[in-house]
Amino acid sequence: MSEKLHIPIGMRLMAFVCRICPCCIITRHWPDSWYAKHFSKVQHHCCFCRAYKEVRQIRIAFESEQAEKLAVKNLGGTEGMDRRPK
Repeated sequence: MSEKLHIPIGMRLMAFVCRICPCCIITRHWPDSWYAKHFSKVQHHCCFCRAYKEVRQIRIAFESEQAEKLAVKNLGGTEGMDRRPK
């Protein structure tokens, strides 16, 4: 049985606003620009940007957990995920 990722709808809607915000789009596409460096001060106070960051962290954690479970299922352990020679 597959697990589903549960993110509250309110948080998802707020993250969506950040995703379509022109200021945030510019900041994500050009993180080293002058604009992005100055806009990062505003992002700490923006509830939409915070929701976007939280949703992103939750999804990354969920995906890495799912990948680890899949490796354990298919390979019998997580050692198959590390491609470096031992």
